[in-house]
Amino acid sequence: MSGGLLNRDRLPVRWSWSVLPVRLRQGLIGGIQQPGILLVLVCLYLAMTQNAALWTHVEASLAGLPSSQAVLIRISVMLTLICLCLLLLGLPGLHRGLKPVLSVALLISPVFAYFTDRFDTVFDPAMMTSALQTTSGETLELLSRDLFNEWIVWGLLPTLALSRVWLRPSPLLWSIAGRLALVAGATFLSIGWILGHYQLLSFWGREHRELRLYVNPVYPVVSGLRTTWRQFAGRLDQPEWQALGHDARLQAGPRTLVLVVGETARADHFGLNGYSRHTTPALAARGDVISFADVTACGTYTALSVPCMFSRLGRDDWNASEAAHQDNLLDILSLAGAQTSWVDNDGGCKGVCERIESENLDAAGADLDCAQPGCTDLALLSVLRRRLDAADPARSQLIVLHQFGSHGPAYHRRLPPDFPAFEPACRRDQPTLCARQEVVNAYDSTILLTDTLLDQVIAELETRQPGRPRALVYISDHGESLGENGVYLHGLPYPLAPAEQKKIPLLMWLSPEFRAGLDRGCVVERASAAKLSHDHLFDLVAGLMGMVSSAVRGELDPLADCRISPLQPG
Repeated sequence: MSGGLLNRDRLPVRWSWSVLPVRLRQGLIGGIQQPGILLVLVCLYLAMTQNAALWTHVEASLAGLPSSQAVLIRISVMLTLICLCLLLLGLPGLHRGLKPVLSVALLISPVFAYFTDRFDTVFDPAMMTSALQTTSGETLELLSRDLFNEWIVWGLLPTLALSRVWLRPSPLLWSIAGRLALVAGATFLSIGWILGHYQLLSFWGREHRELRLYVNPVYPVVSGLRTTWRQFAGRLDQPEWQALGHDARLQAGPRTLVLVVGETARADHFGLNGYSRHTTPALAARGDVISFADVTACGTYTALSVPCMFSRLGRDDWNASEAAHQDNLLDILSLAGAQTSWVDNDGGCKGVCERIESENLDAAGADLDCAQPGCTDLALLSVLRRRLDAADPARSQLIVLHQFGSHGPAYHRRLPPDFPAFEPACRRDQPTLCARQEVVNAYDSTILLTDTLLDQVIAELETRQPGRPRALVYISDHGESLGENGVYLHGLPYPLAPAEQKKIPLLMWLSPEFRAGLDRGCVVERASAAKLSHDHLFDLVAGLMGMVSSAVRGELDPLADCRISPLQPG
């Protein structure tokens, strides 16, 4: 039968059609064969089936409103959804391009919908940037049978049905004119409706601006295009390199600092911070580990937070392109003469370690006897021992250990075999399929592993390089949502992100040689009372390393007032 299922010459014989009059059947098929009507039907389908998260938030926003106003708002949202869809798909899908464009929309929308519905993920430009930098291992953990099943039902099957639709051909100019008329008509209808109810919709819209983030597939596609354009434009218009460390020098004698960059650890799940569960028993037993009580991350995802914490710019002045074209903390310490190295177990340093010595555990997995796929964080200890033993006695040393930490969603995969865990624990890659307490138990077990790692790092520092000032600093890149208010994982836009994604732990251990130069009472007071952020890490590390430079801002060093012999700039 030429022309596919919907043949323009004759109707297919289907028992389900027999209940409809012949003229009505012909009219329905003829309507679908019109490109404009098919476009509207697909947009209606997407609005009704692939925007569950949006409709959930809309319904929550209507609580307390009179039913008449609620109905008006629902109609407004539906009209706006269809109008935005027509703008996104209608203009690129001119003439023969309509079915390919609609097919792409049908195939990608269920993927966005799955993560938004399950984890409340928002696909803004920041999330798209993070997604582009996600490792293959992290991507595989996000794939699941549920995702595949939903993609087949809501994406693949409608796309196959669409492929069988025959569209009436029309001249190119008529196709363009018809599409422009359709889009313009829908736009004017939406604007007219909104203006007709402006007082209600304007107040409601101002109170719920965040709803635009859930419009699928419009917002994810626009975010992806913006991200792609920024990266392309950034390559065309790269700023000149800004040297910040030309005058840096190390004023103090040789010393060693191990900086552990945690992954997805939230402050309120650390026993040292008052959490009811003993997630940091080894560190607590030491009695000399200092925890800073109030620390805020620069961002809610690694691709932003890691470059930001090592940059001189800080959160308020953050610009990714500018930061990538100037010396960071590690560059400046290296220029000052410190042995500076980066050891990675978390998919890369996000450009921070490009100009210093670096090592990735993925490449050394066979030598470290790591289980596949990947290494647990305890494998970092082997590399740490090697680097501590290879230190130049006459030079200061900074070693950065980048953890895999508590990265979700498969928290149970972060643990070595037979590692003691809190039970019952979620052992699924999709935390939404587990009871919330099981998710918390699995997550807390990763914090327990971090406690073990940090305790053993301190033990290595205690037994190696005797007589030399040694220190450990641990700080996480961002936090994690564990189902609070239905939100999981991390990466929400910063203004919308809950405290669970922004409040992070910052821990410090100092050897007796280091403590001798500090007023401990002052340090403890600063740790309990100071409000800190990633912006302070640059100057905290610079101070511990005894570095002076015009790039250092002493007022941001939380320990500056606690030094018995302050550093002398110049």
